[in-house]
Amino acid sequence: MEEKSEKMSKVVEQVESSMPLKFKRKTQRTKQLWTKQEDAALVDCLVEYKLMKRQFHAINEMLNHSSGFGWSDVEKCIITTKDVFDDWVKSHPTDIGLRNKEFPHLDDLMFVWGKDRAT
Repeated sequence: MEEKSEKMSKVVEQVESSMPLKFKRKTQRTKQLWTKQEDAALVDCLVEYKLMKRQFHAINEMLNHSSGFGWSDVEKCIITTKDVFDDWVKSHPTDIGLRNKEFPHLDDLMFVWGKDRAT
């Protein structure tokens, strides 16, 4: 009987080792401890993500706001006159650095975040 139990344990172990982590039994999981470098890299990515999302929404708002703003597919940036942009920045001071700033992934991010905000 012990031999059967031992064989069954080995079979369960083999099956679990081939399964995605989310399906494994919680009692047999080993914890992965992150290094300080991995923690720092994650934080850097999250900060970059948050900045990119803020910039995306600001650019999207400019493009959908009114006339005077356009998008250059060649340069991948907002195009507008200095006067129009200066008027915009008066009410949106955090957007000051976005004029002529390259934002190469607008189309891809439109798919990801395009309808991310309530109107």
